[in-house]
Amino acid sequence: MFMLFKSKKTKLIENFGQYIVRTSILTFKASIITFVVYFLLEQFKIGIISNYFDLNILIVLAIISGVFIVFFADETDYKECRSYKNYGFLMIFAILLGLLVFQQTRNLGNLSIIIALVSLIGIFTIFSLNLNKYD
Repeated sequence: MFMLFKSKKTKLIENFGQYIVRTSILTFKASIITFVVYFLLEQFKIGIISNYFDLNILIVLAIISGVFIVFFADETDYKECRSYKNYGFLMIFAILLGLLVFQQTRNLGNLSIIIALVSLIGIFTIFSLNLNKYD
């Protein structure tokens, strides 16, 4: 009878650990995406986000959930976290970052367009490779 309670306790701890890791993965993704969108909005019109919300909260949330993922995730959780090949999302992300680069370098004239295009292609290429630790 004692062994029965011990095995249930171990299963409960394992299930709770999986719940924490999966919640951390979801929190990490949501906080990073929200931060990037808010940051881009803030770059184009200053005060639209920062007057009402502190972006540092999202960064702290991403760091904490990232630490949980790194320390408590198994190899299967890493595969779940890195197994996306959604090229539409990657293209939108690269375009938004390309626009941010263009906005930050627009005082360079026509050179800013070239820099933005090169960064857009580089960002899309790097994120679409989906490298893991064995590559």
